[in-house]
Amino acid sequence: MIKKDILAEKKQSIEKEKEILKKNEIIFELEEKISKMKKMHHDQILRNKAEIENILKRTQLNIEKSHKFSLEKFSIALLPIIDNLERTLEVSNKLNTDIKPIIEGIKLTLQEFTKVMQSFNITCIDKINVVFDPKIHEAMTVLDTQEFQPNQVMQIMQKGYMLHDRLLRPAMVAVSK
Repeated sequence: MIKKDILAEKKQSIEKEKEILKKNEIIFELEEKISKMKKMHHDQILRNKAEIENILKRTQLNIEKSHKFSLEKFSIALLPIIDNLERTLEVSNKLNTDIKPIIEGIKLTLQEFTKVMQSFNITCIDKINVVFDPKIHEAMTVLDTQEFQPNQVMQIMQKGYMLHDRLLRPAMVAVSK
């Protein structure tokens, strides 16, 4: 009987050990799942932080661009006025003393316009004898000449303008062949 009791106790202890092993396996599996979930959660947090930083950077860039180019449409609308003032000065009869004060007034107005445009980072594209650049020039004609090297801007028919690094209007030019 003692042997049976000992065997029964050993059986019970083996079964308890098996239960403990099963519980330990379950605990180990659950700890692994928790570890994986923690890692996934940590990765998700990092991704979300990175996404938020990217959104902030994009938003900041958009705000900067909005500030930088907010005057674009207004500036484009002013360009014909500058063109007309320049044409007026080109065709005016400077020998006529009656209109000399008017011409001076137009010159001063044009100078003031130019200063204001420059203060808002609007630059003029008006150089000749430079390489033709299709990004900022619009070729209106190509002329055969010996005075200029090939593919050079020979003449400006209408000035172009840039706002910061954005083209407002290309310069209309004659290009050498």
